[in-house]
Amino acid sequence: MIVVRSVLLVSSHSFANEVATMIEAAGCRLMRAKTFQTAKQQLTKAKDLLVTELKLGEFNGLQLALRSLAAGIPAIVIADSCFEREVEQLGAVWMSPTSAASGELTSLITRLLQGTPSEASGYLGSGGHDPAVTLTTSFEVVDPSTWH
Repeated sequence: MIVVRSVLLVSSHSFANEVATMIEAAGCRLMRAKTFQTAKQQLTKAKDLLVTELKLGEFNGLQLALRSLAAGIPAIVIADSCFEREVEQLGAVWMSPTSAASGELTSLITRLLQGTPSEASGYLGSGGHDPAVTLTTSFEVVDPSTWH
């Protein structure tokens, strides 16, 4: 028996059609939403994977990924590199728009749907890092009167 997996794509960007083509190339049934609200309603139906862009009007893809992950649905968030850490801290997979548009998304979707998230976790694409590395942040106290 062939199992067709369903992927919810949430995007209003121009590259949404390219990403949709890659999802279908991975052998998945594509469902689309352009807004957070529409996607939230569609997540209540059983999905196998969420692929979302970061900017979704007054909400964002991180909020949607959090809902998805809470429901046991893996999520890929397509965003600029400055959001990589936030995406990964949620437990989702971060991918740059350039990598998503280059075709790397198809192999990532395949790996996630085959149940090998450990291989796909973190960043997929050029300049990636080892997801086992623990990131730490240090803060410096700055006197606001010195700001110019």
